[in-house]
Amino acid sequence: MIPPLNERISRLVAFGHSRHEPPLTDRQIADQLSTTVNAPVPEDLIRGLREGTAKVVPTELVEPLAAVFGLYDVAYLAPEHSSLSSAEVDRILLMHERLELLSEARDLGVQHIATRDVDQDPQLISKLKAALNAMTKKNSRDAD
Repeated sequence: MIPPLNERISRLVAFGHSRHEPPLTDRQIADQLSTTVNAPVPEDLIRGLREGTAKVVPTELVEPLAAVFGLYDVAYLAPEHSSLSSAEVDRILLMHERLELLSEARDLGVQHIATRDVDQDPQLISKLKAALNAMTKKNSRDAD
């Protein structure tokens, strides 16, 4: 089962900013979408998607919303009730984990991390997260 859409969008928002900048606000996301589709996109729609009261990204906004965050696989924004193949579910779950890993690495100041091999070894994300965890524990012990 895939994570709820609001969790996936929250994960994108957490991922979609640099280390020293705050995440995009609902208004900023709506403004970027409005510019891209050349039509007004209500801030309330973005808020609803993030809070879970809106359950589906409107079809005309799926690709533009993915583009706001540099997401290449728009299946990540599929509604929860979609009939997805097991391969699509696996891709969504893998992307969800990858975004979390990249966000954590960014917040730790890691300047580059390559995740291209995770498709061949799904356990690689867990291994990388464990390594990041070990680094932070070592750094906090060194600071004491």
